[in-house]
Amino acid sequence: MLKFEVEFYEEKGKFPVEEFLKNLIKKEKVKIYKFIDLLEEKGLEMPYGYCKKLTHSELWELKIDYGTNTFRIFYIYDNNKIILLHAIRKKTDETPISDLKLAEKRMNDYLKNKRG
Repeated sequence: MLKFEVEFYEEKGKFPVEEFLKNLIKKEKVKIYKFIDLLEEKGLEMPYGYCKKLTHSELWELKIDYGTNTFRIFYIYDNNKIILLHAIRKKTDETPISDLKLAEKRMNDYLKNKRG
């Protein structure tokens, strides 16, 4: 099995997903970090109910439910790395287009900077 390493996307010296997680209550953080650890362990073999590739995009979505709250973390695979780009607390059935566009922008920035 291919070993993956999770990295937080960096933007202007900040890490948006880490910043998002810092503002959650402890129990939410614990559950989300367990899912991030599981994603790092399983990678592409992560069960479909917990993650999926978004249609018409290179983005993937990690789905975490905690009580009545639903969280999404958008990420990409970069060889053996998993880059966490954007996280939200989902409040409706549909993911807001603005969040998808922001995740796409961060993905494109990451790929552009990687290529130098």
